[in-house]
Amino acid sequence: MYFSLTLAFFADHLIATGNIKPKFKRIVAIVVFTMVVGILLEITQSLLPERSASFYDILANFAGILLAIFLISIISAVKRNKLK
Repeated sequence: MYFSLTLAFFADHLIATGNIKPKFKRIVAIVVFTMVVGILLEITQSLLPERSASFYDILANFAGILLAIFLISIISAVKRNKLK
């Protein structure tokens, strides 16, 4: 889910600016926002009677975010090399 969410943020950036890879500040903002959402959802789950929070879920969320950023970086590098 967080892989898809991160890709959606990058797609939004691409549509808004025409640039596939945002600047570093924007990447950090995307990572922080998606991680905060994931952590808040885990906290919410811990408050529900039949659910529990899991540190491994948070790690899986972060792995999805990093995988999406890695994919965008590869696509950006390939696109940049094709333009040269």
